[in-house]
Amino acid sequence: MRESLGSWQAVADELQVPRSTLQGWRRDAQLVREDRSVSSDDPREWGDIARLVESRNLDPADWEVARARVNTWGADGDTHSQLRVDLVPVSQLLRPARCDGWVPPPPPKRRAVPGAPELVCFLGDHHAPHFDRALHEATLVWLRAHKPDRIVLLGDLIDADSVSRHRFSPEWATSLQENLDCAYRIIAEYRRASPGSTVQLLPGNHDDRVRLAVIDNLRPALNLKRACSPDELSVLSLPYLLRLDELGVEWVESPNGMYETAQVEVSPTLAARHGWIASRGSGSSALKTLQRLMYSVVIGHTHRQSIVKATMPAIDGTPRVFSACEAGTMARVDGGLGYANAADWQQGFATAHVFGRNFSLQLAQWSAPTLFWGGWSHTVD
Repeated sequence: MRESLGSWQAVADELQVPRSTLQGWRRDAQLVREDRSVSSDDPREWGDIARLVESRNLDPADWEVARARVNTWGADGDTHSQLRVDLVPVSQLLRPARCDGWVPPPPPKRRAVPGAPELVCFLGDHHAPHFDRALHEATLVWLRAHKPDRIVLLGDLIDADSVSRHRFSPEWATSLQENLDCAYRIIAEYRRASPGSTVQLLPGNHDDRVRLAVIDNLRPALNLKRACSPDELSVLSLPYLLRLDELGVEWVESPNGMYETAQVEVSPTLAARHGWIASRGSGSSALKTLQRLMYSVVIGHTHRQSIVKATMPAIDGTPRVFSACEAGTMARVDGGLGYANAADWQQGFATAHVFGRNFSLQLAQWSAPTLFWGGWSHTVD
């Protein structure tokens, strides 16, 4: 038998992926199982399972032991014992994730150039499946060209209108399953475009609708897991439903469960949040968020783009400059997602070059059919 494939954890460690990823591959393959069992009534055969398997005309290298047990039956001194070994084909151990044969990327690598800044990309407010497909294609080109060190998804990845407390809009209605499948494909395409990037996902208020719907309508199932799987995620949680472990994406959650306080520390002086303030006009929400947090931040939520600055004195009177950025939206703006009239929204994303404690923010602006980022541009045919 192959010792290197003796357990799920051994394979996960070897491939540098979570154990649940491997188990999910096999579980979701939806193929006919070919498990086998071998047994022996002769205790002399019990000491070497590999030889026992081979004696039943099976190649030990092709099988993993799922379970081995000795069954005993009988009474009054007339007892019988039998070793039963349940086998699982090694070929079933590794299967691609569903949808499109996704294979986890290699572990992220730091930039090879000493002293080079870290490039961080902030993408948010996709509202899948209402994302802008042309902007998405241009963004994939940008990712392939620039290979950022980190991708921070700022939340509202899905729209979740079907579990919203707001009035139903039939023209914009989508199923929750459609939301999840679309969001999965968006992230998978980001990972293919820039496989070495670390990817983190913040929850937004639209994403949080799923959790709130469970709390309101099925509270006992909020933290429900598969049987005898205490270390797994809740089956109704967004990280589980989006298969983030298979995509190699870190789910960033606040300790108190509120999306408003979930935060990514981009550098010692810059954070990223979804955002919770929505004021009229580009830049106003960013500035109010900065004044509340008292440190530099990149936010989504407003669907607007801006970079604002504020100078505030330190305790010794030394002036310090802080920055706040609204990254924009990756969603369609025509129709206002079914609820905003003549929406004052801007499409695109934001980036930061991080130099230790210092950073420089920049906007990638979408003016259909062209994406602009500094001196770089790409036009979608």
